[in-house]
Amino acid sequence: MTAIADMVAPVVLITTGVLMANGLLSTYTVLIDRIRALKREHLATSSGEKLHEIELQLPAMTRRLHLLYGAVLTIFCGITLLVLSVIGIAMAEVHGSETVGAIALGFVVAGAVAMLVGLVVVALAYASRREL
Repeated sequence: MTAIADMVAPVVLITTGVLMANGLLSTYTVLIDRIRALKREHLATSSGEKLHEIELQLPAMTRRLHLLYGAVLTIFCGITLLVLSVIGIAMAEVHGSETVGAIALGFVVAGAVAMLVGLVVVALAYASRREL
């Protein structure tokens, strides 16, 4: 029974990470659609002022897109580490190994840190909203 109780915290973090990644993937998709629309508009317009505005917006949007991509990958890495921690907790309980338990705890901490880094990258992606 203690193994199940020990697995609750990583499982909650896994769920949180999946929800965050899902939201970021939705944002990523919307941003890709906006970039494609701007590129189509860029090709279709002949207005110098509009072309200049689009040329200013595209690099910033592309930078945000790359940061969001990195954030999603980082959060998925954190989720992977947390899943490994749940497996490690189960193995530590079955085998009564403190060493495996310590490794599992390391996976929990590393997974939580990876998710935090992903959130910091998201914050960087939205720190400069010049193009909107």
